[in-house]
Amino acid sequence: MTVDADLLRNRLLEAATMVGTAKTLIADGGVVDLAGLDARVQEICKTIPELPASDRDGLKPALIALMDGLGGLAETVKAQHAALAEKLSTVSQGRRAVGAYGAGLAAGKRPKSR
Repeated sequence: MTVDADLLRNRLLEAATMVGTAKTLIADGGVVDLAGLDARVQEICKTIPELPASDRDGLKPALIALMDGLGGLAETVKAQHAALAEKLSTVSQGRRAVGAYGAGLAAGKRPKSR
């Protein structure tokens, strides 16, 4: 099978574009399905060694763009995860407070009037 360097470059750039779009959507609070992206990247990366060295060198900028995009996506996902964890913690604290207040009422304790 003949491997086409231009086709691989285009596929790398398409993957980098998908990653960039996903990063933007996640940063804006959206949900993104990246199913299949890992298989696509793996397929491309397995094919690169089949190219002559001169063609592989020409793919470096596209591969670097993809790697940079993946790194940025990972950071965006981590930031979103941290923000969600903080929100969940706040909700959990509120539920505990409501539960404690409710338990006090059930035990016959009334809140003090002001």
